[in-house]
Amino acid sequence: MPKQCGHCNATMPDEAKFCFTCGQPIPEPEVKRCANCGSVMPDEAKFCFACGQAIPEPAAQPQPQPEPPADAPPAAADLTDEEIRARDRLFLRDIFIFLGAFVVLVAGAAFLSKDDAANRKAERDAKIEFQVANIKEEAAKAKQEESRKAAEAEIAKQAPKNAAETQKRLLELRKDYANRLQRVLWDRGLDYDVTASGPNGDVLRFKWVLAGRNDLWQLVTGNEYFLQAKGIGYKKVVLTNGEESWTYGPL
Repeated sequence: MPKQCGHCNATMPDEAKFCFTCGQPIPEPEVKRCANCGSVMPDEAKFCFACGQAIPEPAAQPQPQPEPPADAPPAAADLTDEEIRARDRLFLRDIFIFLGAFVVLVAGAAFLSKDDAANRKAERDAKIEFQVANIKEEAAKAKQEESRKAAEAEIAKQAPKNAAETQKRLLELRKDYANRLQRVLWDRGLDYDVTASGPNGDVLRFKWVLAGRNDLWQLVTGNEYFLQAKGIGYKKVVLTNGEESWTYGPL
């Protein structure tokens, strides 16, 4: 079994006689021997396995009694009357200090509780004020909505009664716009035939014998005229070369 240095607790091999860490001598471990024949016995042996002699148990070592600390207070019987009175005064002082601290804590808790109640009341009042402001704001919005609906109703009442006449005017406006757009394209060297087609004239139709799909995309991309066309009721754009047609929409 490996040995252990009693000075630095380093583990030593069985044959070590000095610690290779701190240099202290390593004492040989005590062994149990038979008092009759001197044979070495294991620690748990109760009889010698060589001669049969009983192996006495080692005497129990008396445990040293702990000494009282040097600063331990003397027993009450060793105190004088003056020392007893002094001890009682210190005890009363400690009681008064404890009671004073307790009173301060109770007063502080009461103050904090009062302050907390005031804070809760202020928070509750702020919530009520916020709710009242919300109610007033909702009432103002409702009144504005009512005024807006009344204005829309008045506008609808004053609108032209004859829907057919209104549609006719829009158709004329779209045809006029198609003619103007055709002139713009001609000025740019593009031989397009532009018309307002469809039952309601809401389809802006371009015809060019050389037109292709990509020409439709070039027409409608980034062109302010098509934003205007949408504003007067055109819903889609059709490009045709007479044989094929391509549609872009709704605008």
